[in-house]
Amino acid sequence: MISDNGWMFLLNSLTVGGSEKKTVNISNYLVSKGYEIHVGYLSKPETLLESIDDDISTYFIGRKGKFDLSVPQKLRNYWVNNNISAVWCVNPYPALYAYFAARPLTDRPRLIASTNTTKFRSSYERLQMLAYAPVFRRFDALVFGSELQQRQWVEKFSLSTVDHRVIHNGVDTSVFKPFNSNQSRTGVRERFGIKADEICLGSVAQFRPEKAHTDLITALEKVLKQGISCHLLLVGEGSTKTAIQQLVATKGLNERVTFLGTQKDVRESLAAMDIFILASTSVETFSNAALEAMAMGTAVILTRIGGAAEMMGEGDNGILYEPGNVEELVSAICRLSDTPIRDRYARNARTRVCDQFSVERMANAYIATLANTSL
Repeated sequence: MISDNGWMFLLNSLTVGGSEKKTVNISNYLVSKGYEIHVGYLSKPETLLESIDDDISTYFIGRKGKFDLSVPQKLRNYWVNNNISAVWCVNPYPALYAYFAARPLTDRPRLIASTNTTKFRSSYERLQMLAYAPVFRRFDALVFGSELQQRQWVEKFSLSTVDHRVIHNGVDTSVFKPFNSNQSRTGVRERFGIKADEICLGSVAQFRPEKAHTDLITALEKVLKQGISCHLLLVGEGSTKTAIQQLVATKGLNERVTFLGTQKDVRESLAAMDIFILASTSVETFSNAALEAMAMGTAVILTRIGGAAEMMGEGDNGILYEPGNVEELVSAICRLSDTPIRDRYARNARTRVCDQFSVERMANAYIATLANTSL
C-alpha cells in the first residue's frame, strides 16, 4: 500500500446509477494503484457490489428509517478501527451522516462532499439543499462536476468559504473505444433487431421523469415522418419504463424501439448506436454515459444543462439543444443523419475525450483532493 491511511467513499446505496458507477470505477482504479480504499453504503440495493475489486473493503451500514441515530456511531467506529484519513461523501445524504459522525472526534478524517445535481427537479429539492448548505460549509472540500455547477452552488448556497474545486468525470479510453472489425458491430446490431438501413439512435439512462424518454419517442416519430429510417435503442430500468413502453405501443412504434434493460457492460449497446442522445431536463451535471459514448466514437446530442457545454468544448464534438425542445432535437438528428457529418462528429468526440477526459486525469484530481495536495 502507498499509505497506512485508508480512504473511504460513502454512498447512499450501490444501485446502478451514474454517481454510483463512477464511484465504483474510481475506487477500483485507485486500489489498482496501491491505495487503501474502503466503500461504505447506507442502504440496499447493492447491485454494484459484485463490480467492486476484491481488494476494497466494503461496509454495509444498514440504515433504518429517515435518520438512523446509530449510523454516526457506526461510522466513527469504522473510521477509528480502520485508520480512515479521508471520507468522500457522494451526494448530500451520506454527507449529513458523516458530518454528525465526525463532530465528537478530535482527530477526524478529512471530509469531502460531491454532488451530481445542477438543475433541481422540484422546489422541494431546492429547499432541501438550503438545509444541507450549513453542513457543507463545515466540510474540508466540496467537489463539483462542472464549472457551471460550481458557480451556481457557491453563489446560491454561500459556499465561498469552503475549498471548492471542479473535477470533470473521466473515462477509460482503453476500455471504451470504437469496435474493431473482429468485434463485428454489424452482428451486435442484428442481435438488437436493428436493420442495416436504419440509423440507430440510443440512450443509456435510468427511466425517471427527468430523463425525458417521452421526448425521445416523440422525436423518433417526427424523424420517421420525414422519411429518415431510424431505430431507437433504450438501455436502463426505472419507474417510468412501463409508461414509455405503453407510449411506444400506442404510437405503433414497437418495431422501431428496443428496450434492453440494465446492461452490466454497455459497450455493445453503445457500439450499436450511430447517435447517442441524452434528453435530460434536470439533475445532469457531467454525464458518464455521454462520455462513454463519445469515447466509443459515437456522435452525441445532449441537452444544454449542467456541464454539457464544457464537455463539448469548441468544434464539431456534439450537438446541444434546449431541454424539452423536441423540434431542436429533431433538427439535430436530421443533421447527423448525413453520414459524413455524423462520422466527423464521432471522430471529434473520441478525440475530445482522449485529450480532456481520461480516467487518469480524473484519478489524479481525486488523489490530490483526498490527500489534500496540489496537482
